[in-house]
Amino acid sequence: QFPTALAFVAGVGIGAALLRHPRPEPPVFHRLTFRMQPLGYARFAPDGQTIVYGAEWQGGGATRLFSTRADSTESTALPIRDAELLAISSTGKMAVSFWRRNQTLAEVSLAGGAAREILENVEGADWSPDSQSLAVARRLTPFGLLGKGGRFRLEFPIGKVLYENPNGSVNSPRFAPDGKSIAFVDAGGSIAVADLAGRKATLSTGWDLIFGLAWHPQSDEVWFAGRENSERGYGTLSLYAVSRSGRLRAVLREPANLNLQDISREGRVLLVSSEYPQRIMCLPPGAANEVDLSWLDLSGCADLSEDGKTVLIDEWGSVGARGAVYLRKTDGSPAVRLGEGRAQALSPDGKWAIAIPPALDRLVVLPTGTGETRVLRKEGLKYSGAKWFPDGRRVLFEASTPGHSSRLYLQDLAGGEPRPLTPEGFRVGPVSPDGKFIAARGLDGGLLLYPVDGGEARAVPGVDSDDRVIRWDAKGDALFVAKGGLAPLRIDRLVLATGSREPWREITPADPSNVIGIDVKLTPDGKSYAYSALRELSSLYVVDGLR
Repeated sequence: QFPTALAFVAGVGIGAALLRHPRPEPPVFHRLTFRMQPLGYARFAPDGQTIVYGAEWQGGGATRLFSTRADSTESTALPIRDAELLAISSTGKMAVSFWRRNQTLAEVSLAGGAAREILENVEGADWSPDSQSLAVARRLTPFGLLGKGGRFRLEFPIGKVLYENPNGSVNSPRFAPDGKSIAFVDAGGSIAVADLAGRKATLSTGWDLIFGLAWHPQSDEVWFAGRENSERGYGTLSLYAVSRSGRLRAVLREPANLNLQDISREGRVLLVSSEYPQRIMCLPPGAANEVDLSWLDLSGCADLSEDGKTVLIDEWGSVGARGAVYLRKTDGSPAVRLGEGRAQALSPDGKWAIAIPPALDRLVVLPTGTGETRVLRKEGLKYSGAKWFPDGRRVLFEASTPGHSSRLYLQDLAGGEPRPLTPEGFRVGPVSPDGKFIAARGLDGGLLLYPVDGGEARAVPGVDSDDRVIRWDAKGDALFVAKGGLAPLRIDRLVLATGSREPWREITPADPSNVIGIDVKLTPDGKSYAYSALRELSSLYVVDGLR
């Protein structure tokens, strides 16, 4: 009898505690979009019920604006194309960015009418609570020209500088409800606040990614979607809140990535839930059809062997923060894990693979069969890319030193100091078949042929700003270049002497919908290939009850 009586007393005690402190009701999600397409920004209109959002409809590559209501499942297209929504004022004025026109900020009425262009190179904007002025985050220099991140400003009103970062991005400005301060995302994964006199305070820092922020009108916290950078693994973007004093708390964690869009005056939250699967498809030598060589959830094709029979896989999703390097035969046999880090390139004989570990402080040469791992390291360098020379005894790598942009170096595997090959401002590119030249892309978009043994570099004619250099052809007198990075992906053979182009191949995934990026690798003859296709699968929700 005693255990039964004890259980009864305990139950009464628990029931009384629940009456005093009832469990909070779980949040309620109302889905607004249903096609799992790439989504742009979304904002509440002044009535708190109408929602305007951007979407890429049916994989067409063009963003349109749509409106819907919080209690509806239907959307109506607005007569605005190729524009991202940045903000909606309390009087119904929209601030939009025409991203194909140098990210030009424009004002247009929610009721309709022509857009009035205001300013170029705008990363983000928000209306002041009185709807009279805009706060803007502006990019003043191209990315990488003055350091890795470029030069950015927070201005309010336009022209008055509240904060400037000379070496990193500033974006997502959002006014506090009282209009006396502006929250924004600062470089290096930080949430910051500046008052109208330009006094800045950092509320939270050290985030790997931050996508979206907004003030909560009732708690006076800054809510944001962030991803932690930890050795346990990156995980997904989750919803957090930080107070003005810097007190951080988790609001919502989900298996999918969350992107905060807006919070209404009533506390309703506008969220995008996204997944980003990436697959590897390959056309092996002599095959008529592509084969799927993906291994985990974010499989990237880092390299394709010279004979087209092996792919080097860069896994960076569920494996966590450290990344993983895999090798897989194109016959579909299981992948073999080689080690950790970000996969870079296979040696010409296929016996070694280069990877960069999470600390970015060295190159690791991993054996694909028997052999011992080798480490190549120069103190003070931050490594960001690597390629093999055709002789298999030297490595070309991209690295930077503190306060400087990247340049290219040559490293002999036998040892010794790395030798700089280019000035600052160049990214790693393919090496010619004879090992005498590097096709190096500058941070300004230009492509130069740099002689390995010294001498003047020469510009490559016929290269467009959206060309992506894949590799040299087998003869060494042409480059294979891909036009852009979306499906269908057009590959041309660019003759170096003349700059003339000849169409080589067009690659389109069997299902091109929602593909937001394609990266392709070719064999020297250009006949076999492997590519990574990254998709965005997103849905927009209104959420009630989040606290």
